[in-house]
Amino acid sequence: MVLPLGIALAIKLIPRPIWEELRQQAEKKRAANVPRNWLAGGAILLLWTLVAAWLVAMVDPHISQIAR
Repeated sequence: MVLPLGIALAIKLIPRPIWEELRQQAEKKRAANVPRNWLAGGAILLLWTLVAAWLVAMVDPHISQIAR
């Protein structure tokens, strides 16, 4: 809840001319069809999934022992 409010506040604090300039730059980059590296993105996603699975595996035995 706090993070979205912080982001909204940060956006409100950016002066309008700077915001518009950055928006135009972003549109130009999007229009240029900048190539995306899906392989690198997939590798990062796989890494985070493995880390999450490892954390669950490490915590699960401890939860089972607490419940007994």
